[in-house]
Formats: sequence, C-alpha cells, structure tokens
Amino acid sequence: MDSTEKTRQVIVEAASSLFVDQGYSSVGVRQIAEKACVPPALLYRYFGSKLELFEEVIRSFEGLEALWRCPSERLPEKLTRLVLQDDDELGSVRKCLSLFVNSVGCEEASPVLRRILLNRVLPAMSPHFVDKLSLEKAYLLTSIIFGVFIVRGVIRTPEEGSKLEELLRDSFRAVIGS
Repeated sequence: MDSTEKTRQVIVEAASSLFVDQGYSSVGVRQIAEKACVPPALLYRYFGSKLELFEEVIRSFEGLEALWRCPSERLPEKLTRLVLQDDDELGSVRKCLSLFVNSVGCEEASPVLRRILLNRVLPAMSPHFVDKLSLEKAYLLTSIIFGVFIVRGVIRTPEEGSKLEELLRDSFRAVIGS
C-alpha cells in the first residue's frame, strides 16, 4: 500500500470512528482531520467533500451483504445476535447500524443511507423472500432491526433470562418464514 492509500485509510478510519459515535451532522471536517493527524485540505483533496467521505466510510464496512449469506433457517438467530449481543463476528455490521442510527436524522446524510439500504442491503436480503410480499417483508425486517437497535441503545437490553431474545427470534422467523 502506497503512502496515498495509507493516508486515505487513516482518514476513513478516523471518520468512521467519529461518524459511528456521533453521527454525520455532529462531526466536522476539522475534527476528522485532527483525529487523522492530517490537514483539513487533504480530506477535500482525497474525498471532495464530507459527504463523499461519509459514503466511503459506509462502503468500508464489511459484512453488510455477508450478514444475509446464510440459510434462511439460521437467519433469525443471526439477526437476534446482531441486535442483542456484542459479538465480535458482527461488530462491523453493528458499527454500521450505529452510524445509520446516529446519522439518519441528517437531511444531507439521509439520501446516502437510503441508497445504501436500497442498493446493498435490500438486494442482499432478497434471496430469503420469494413471494409477492418480498419488498414489504424486507422493509419490516429492516424496521425491526433498527427499532430494536435504537431501543437497546436508549434503555439497554433487559436482564438475562428475559423473553425479549425469544420474542425477537420468533418475530424474525415469522417475517422470514411467512
């Protein structure tokens, strides 16, 4: 990897960390540059704008499509782990969810997030749905995932032994299998 590519990677990693934690609208170019230890002008040189850098950060998340590459009967368990447990295997996807949740209210970032959902996430989900309601089921599944993820961040996961995990898994099964 040459020095230009290394610098780009450092900027993307710095921006990723800030966008995940604070959301798009709360992060400034100077803040990203400071975290990456580069001059702000370098961000514009490599990415053109904060929004283009944001898109690059989202593209850098691995696992968005891979999350859906498993047999349909295993998917409910995998999605339940994603939203309720802090397991390393799904860490990159969880970070991307945080970025979405923290940035979705920003008018400038919303079209990018919508494009990612429509072009990357929903097509990756489609093999699990083969009936006329495929798109509606994908929207419902996405809504459940984001909804539980948001609630979990606000009020935390209930105590061990709660029924939430079982109810969530059953909800995923109902949407995927119905």
